Amino acid sequence: MKYSLQILGFHRIMPEGESYFIPPMAMSCQTFSKLMEWLAKVVKIIDLDDAAKRIRAGEFRGRAVAITFDDGYKDNFDIARDILKKAGIPATFFIPVHPIDKGEPYWWDYLYHTVRQNMPAFCNFLKHSSHAHIAADQPLNLLCRSMVRYLNGADNAVRLSFFADMFKEFGNYTGGRTLMTWEEIRQMQQDGFSIGSHSLSHTPLTDLTPDQSKFEIEQSKIILSQRLGTEVSGFCYPRGAWNKTVADIAKHAGYAYAATTIFGSNNTGCNLYALARRNMSDYQGIRAHFPIPAYLLEMTGILDKWLSKRR
Repeated sequence: MKYSLQILGFHRIMPEGESYFIPPMAMSCQTFSKLMEWLAKVVKIIDLDDAAKRIRAGEFRGRAVAITFDDGYKDNFDIARDILKKAGIPATFFIPVHPIDKGEPYWWDYLYHTVRQNMPAFCNFLKHSSHAHIAADQPLNLLCRSMVRYLNGADNAVRLSFFADMFKEFGNYTGGRTLMTWEEIRQMQQDGFSIGSHSLSHTPLTDLTPDQSKFEIEQSKIILSQRLGTEVSGFCYPRGAWNKTVADIAKHAGYAYAATTIFGSNNTGCNLYALARRNMSDYQGIRAHFPIPAYLLEMTGILDKWLSKRR
């Protein structure tokens, strides 16, 4: 029997009137609320853990949508949770262990906060570093996005070296809490939402050795299952970085499925350890004027051939 599973991937849901310096990672609370309201009316929404079980058992039929969130941002608890509960929509939240344990922001949020607080000093720091090819004479958001693109494309050793220099120059993060706590994550679980693993450290697994990847994948499952008192069955590759080696590790670690950032739908015969997702964020340009119809049209898959070239 044929089926189609659309997995929507979210990161941050922003409070009214606030924006995020990385637009592809954020959606306004107003748009998110309207989208969930419409999805609940027009399509079957299924928990991803349940969908994976049905696919594995050969019992999945028809068309359905699953909602996922990556990274464990605090606004997932403060904002998305209430909207999802109100609409009666299940969702899966992929959690990285160490960032939650430490209560520290991701490196890109530390970067943005530090640059915003110390713009002239950071520009001077950048000009005299080995990364001086990044133009420092840009507005705050553009400069930070340029840095994020560059560091995302660099290997892990370069990122670690860069931030070691930043910490030495500017010190620790001094902003507010950005991620959920374990108490909030357990509350999400009690509310009926699924919790999956996003590794230990959120380091792209393809930057690591197979043994390091194995440790990240296996230990995060063990720790999350212990912390939550239930078996964690879903995995999401940090930054979507995966290959056959890490997919095999996830499978042998006992996960039921693993999600990527490959754009598109999951149709009959899909690989449960390379599930495609549609990254969801606020549209820019003309589609920002009619986002809900644009999202619903995109989710039909009609435009996939064209849209995939733009991802």
